[in-house]
Amino acid sequence: MKRGLKSQQSSFTKLKTEQKAATRASFRVALEIAKRGKRFTDGEMIKECIIAVAEEMCPEKVNLLKTVSMSANTVARSVENIAENISSTTVRQKWTC
Repeated sequence: MKRGLKSQQSSFTKLKTEQKAATRASFRVALEIAKRGKRFTDGEMIKECIIAVAEEMCPEKVNLLKTVSMSANTVARSVENIAENISSTTVRQKWTC
């Protein structure tokens, strides 16, 4: 019974870690798209390219990479979140000086 519980906990921890990594990866791609002034829809093309590379170089990671959300809506939300974070950080720094 204990072994089964530990196995379940390990699976949940791994899933949570992978989900966090996918979210961070999505934000990093969104940041690069924004820095270059590219269309938010480019995220979908970038994801297709990443998956194509993974299929050739590390096929065991393809399913994990497919979980990274890079739709135009996701990229737009991520860029908005990044902008809000920068804005609030700037305001806080201004008031602490």
